[in-house]
Amino acid sequence: MTDDRALLEAAARAAGYSVVPYTWNRGTGWDHDGFRLAGQGDMEWNPLEDDGDRYRLARTLGLRIDFQLRRVLNRKGQTFDWGDHPQLDDEAHAIVRAAAAMEPKA
Repeated sequence: MTDDRALLEAAARAAGYSVVPYTWNRGTGWDHDGFRLAGQGDMEWNPLEDDGDRYRLARTLGLRIDFQLRRVLNRKGQTFDWGDHPQLDDEAHAIVRAAAAMEPKA
């Protein structure tokens, strides 16, 4: 899954969050799509861009982050490295991918 929007939605479901899509500045040419957590006010939720959101997500799901080895381990035993994916070459995507992989299957 490489689409950031789908990745964020899957990570939110894995953490038991309910996200609400919205668009800031609709029709201004500076449109910005994002998510808010249901019942949490108007603050954007985006662990790909906000380290507070990212580490709260990791803590909620019990992800283990190894900064020395540049990898994230989820409770399913899956490992997600950063630095090995040309388009997803960062810690944020590794954490969100590890979270999304824990999404309960319907």
